Amino acid sequence: MLDGLMYGCGDAMIGINPASDNLAAITKLLLMIDDFRQRY
Repeated sequence: MLDGLMYGCGDAMIGINPASDNLAAITKLLLMIDDFRQRY
């Protein structure tokens, strides 16, 4: 994701489109994105 933002094509890298409707999987993805956001 960081590489995508550095190359200026972050919009293609940031979107989350989970292939599952499993709440635990979606929650994990959102937490990973939030961790990235807070770190950088």
